[in-house]
Amino acid sequence: LLFHIYLNGPVHKFANYYISARYIYQVYPPEIHKKYNNTYKKEYVKEADTYMTVNTFFFPETVTVLKTLKSQGAQIGIISTKFRFRIREMVDQHFPKDFFDIIIGGEDVKQAKPDPQGIKKALRRLHRRKSETLYIGDSTVDAETAQAAKVDFVGVLNGMTTREAVRLQV
Repeated sequence: LLFHIYLNGPVHKFANYYISARYIYQVYPPEIHKKYNNTYKKEYVKEADTYMTVNTFFFPETVTVLKTLKSQGAQIGIISTKFRFRIREMVDQHFPKDFFDIIIGGEDVKQAKPDPQGIKKALRRLHRRKSETLYIGDSTVDAETAQAAKVDFVGVLNGMTTREAVRLQV
């Protein structure tokens, strides 16, 4: 799959051709949309199985900062578009099994970020108010998600996300 090429929208392999999702939805009837969605999901999972966990890492200070916050009584959770099993593969290498108070993966919500559904679900399960929540993220989508949920946000600048881009979102 070509994930980062855009021509009228993301370009994906479908029926041995590289075409955009927008093109499929504009040109083909609804029964083809379902076939496209199923094909795309299978291809995405196959690619993700190969690359996602291997290419996901914590920033250098993350483990220390989270362990310090936890030792001071903070509740800590992860809200991600990744599947929970992929998140577990990563966190189990660095944290004790019950370290995180909640992990919400992509399969736990109907709408992906920037929809605030994941944050709202975490707040309900942890019995927390928005006013006592700090959402930390490394993308402009995370900033938009926090804004949509009406919680405070801190952006981690990682080289891909600039200070200016985060400022535009908050």
